Amino acid sequence: MPYPVVNTLFDALLPRGLYHYWKANFVHEIGDAAVAAHPEHGARTPTLESGSFLMPIDGACRRVGRDETAFGNREAAWSGVIAGAWRDPADSEKNAQWVRDYYEALRPYSEEGGYVNFMSHDDQDRVSSNHGRSFDRLQRVKAERDPGNLFSLNQNVAPVG
Repeated sequence: MPYPVVNTLFDALLPRGLYHYWKANFVHEIGDAAVAAHPEHGARTPTLESGSFLMPIDGACRRVGRDETAFGNREAAWSGVIAGAWRDPADSEKNAQWVRDYYEALRPYSEEGGYVNFMSHDDQDRVSSNHGRSFDRLQRVKAERDPGNLFSLNQNVAPVG
């Protein structure tokens, strides 16, 4: 499937103008305790556009060496994300709190890092965990290619040196 097509798959569910708040973690195995957390929080999903999603980490990312790409958490079995999306800015705190509560319920059964594209503005302290084994190398590349840290938004990897 061409990438431009993949990039439009959720357009009908997630139209422009929505507010978003996400939390994510990597998961090695899905045990009974983690499964038990889903009915409680899933039953309180605040909007049609919100939800909890598990994506397998397999395929191409496992067919290359761990130092060949920036993805440093390829040993995890799953990438989980709790995604809140809503239309009315007055509902921001309520929806973000649903995400936080759900995330905290699953956190004991998850790894600290999560897929970087699923992080929110308040997850900057998780950047090194999000990149796992690749973080030190990414910092060195950043120092070489962007020493002034011009590209510093969205889960910034700060240059070292």
